[in-house]
Amino acid sequence: MDEALAAAALAPAAIDRVFLTGGSSFVPAVRRLFADRFGSGKLEMGGELVSIASGLALIGAEADNAVWCQRA
Repeated sequence: MDEALAAAALAPAAIDRVFLTGGSSFVPAVRRLFADRFGSGKLEMGGELVSIASGLALIGAEADNAVWCQRA
């Protein structure tokens, strides 16, 4: 989270919405970390158990998905 904000040159206050997804978004401690950083009113959830698979399927359907396959 800190790396993403720094790379984008953004402060937490500049973020309008934070979309939590995946099974770990149900963990209260995880939600609390994001709520403490961005404010609970900015947190959104949806498709927690299917959004990751849906996103990966969309990436796999791209004609050129090499950008997603690079190692950090």
